[in-house]
Amino acid sequence: MQPIQIYFPQKDNVSLKEIRVVGWDMYLIVATRADIEHIEEVEQEAIYFLIGEDEKSEQSVYIGKTTKIKSRLKQHNVDIEKVFWNTAYIFVNCKEITIIENKAITGAKQAKLFNVHNSTKGEDFRANSIAENIADTYFSYINKIFEILNIEIFKSKTDLNTSGVIELYLIGDKYDARAYFTDDQKVVVRGGSKIRRDSTNAFTGWAKKTKSDFISDGLLVEQGNFYILQKDTEFKSPSSAASLIVGSPVNGWDYWKDDKKNTLNDIVRRNGK
Repeated sequence: MQPIQIYFPQKDNVSLKEIRVVGWDMYLIVATRADIEHIEEVEQEAIYFLIGEDEKSEQSVYIGKTTKIKSRLKQHNVDIEKVFWNTAYIFVNCKEITIIENKAITGAKQAKLFNVHNSTKGEDFRANSIAENIADTYFSYINKIFEILNIEIFKSKTDLNTSGVIELYLIGDKYDARAYFTDDQKVVVRGGSKIRRDSTNAFTGWAKKTKSDFISDGLLVEQGNFYILQKDTEFKSPSSAASLIVGSPVNGWDYWKDDKKNTLNDIVRRNGK
């Protein structure tokens, strides 16, 4: 794997970042909904993944292709059918995007780790062997970057190594939570956990609604600088639990850790590789 370079814009309150791999023409832009206005309109072929949690707190993704990134994201930002997403992963200067879109949608649906919000597998196409080989190369690059970011859209559930209940911790200045991870890939946050009271601008969609519902239902009770979770509560994914606790869209596989500071990703996912 070639060295990776990450660039951040010199702007306040902007989480936009650009990830480049040395020697690759294709590069990745990572943007939250709040970052859309700060993206420069780039007229290049691109494959994008809109990722977040749906109304059932399940990991969800929509996969698409475009040649006008900013314009397309602005359309999705007001699309009531795609309110779930909080972060966009845009692979720019990609080749054979029609083939790759098809491969990505098919692969994500087969893996069954994410709820795929594409009603079809993409456009039908006819490709020669050269185009297929180019698409396979770029798709493998995309898969590698996602693996590095611990976002395993294309890895089957049967490939994940789980055994027994795993005790987990999520501790920071504004939160202090305990939980356990079950064999069926769920996280149960223990009652008494301290939840961040405020949240970032990127904390939107169903995560924000879920927190509001918890407060209304008395499941979260304000105490000083925190909300206190009143009873053990099950979440359908590590990220949905972590995002609510941290008050920002985060990757729960990286944020949850055991008592030895190993991430949940290290404990569960990489053991099977």
